[in-house]
Amino acid sequence: STAEETVSGANPVLPHVPGYRLTRYLGMGAAGKIYLAVPNGEERPVVIKVMFPPSGMTQETVKLFFREFDAARNVVHPNLARLLGAGELARGGGLFLASEYVGGDDLARYAARHGGGRLLSGQALGIMAQITGAVCKLHGRGMLHLDLKPTSVMIRDDGRVVAKLTDTGFPAFLEMTGLQPLLYPGRRLEKLGFLAPEQLTPGTRPGT
Repeated sequence: STAEETVSGANPVLPHVPGYRLTRYLGMGAAGKIYLAVPNGEERPVVIKVMFPPSGMTQETVKLFFREFDAARNVVHPNLARLLGAGELARGGGLFLASEYVGGDDLARYAARHGGGRLLSGQALGIMAQITGAVCKLHGRGMLHLDLKPTSVMIRDDGRVVAKLTDTGFPAFLEMTGLQPLLYPGRRLEKLGFLAPEQLTPGTRPGT
């Protein structure tokens, strides 16, 4: 599915998320389904990620999720899509995250549209500098991303190219709690070319 696919309000793929009115299904990420939404009483759009069903999720893991969110939402950088909210769905339906809506294309789609899959060196260096700054900000707060790949970078081009890194902190949360293989088995194959060596070495903790 694409960002242009509007889903009818009667379509059951739009779940009820407390505090938000979901308006459109945007696609599926590594950790959950992604929707465009509007917070109750506001007009600015946000992105809601509803995490995949929490098989193996314990109450302690849920507490860790909210602690991780509290830390990540305070990391502010112009090239990080800011986290805005988090919560639990009713009747044990799982967890959700609300984050800044960037718009535009992810880096893979942007490169395909503007260079046939390959960007000019000046374009690539400009985007790389922005994302490097965002990653350095995370590392300065003791946080890892662990899922840095073209589809994790959103590009907005309104005459000036702005790159924003998404999923701040939560791929690391999933990996380090051992929930990653439970939540999306097999999807690691899609990102093998972007993993750090320590993520491929059994028993090695990323960032050490």
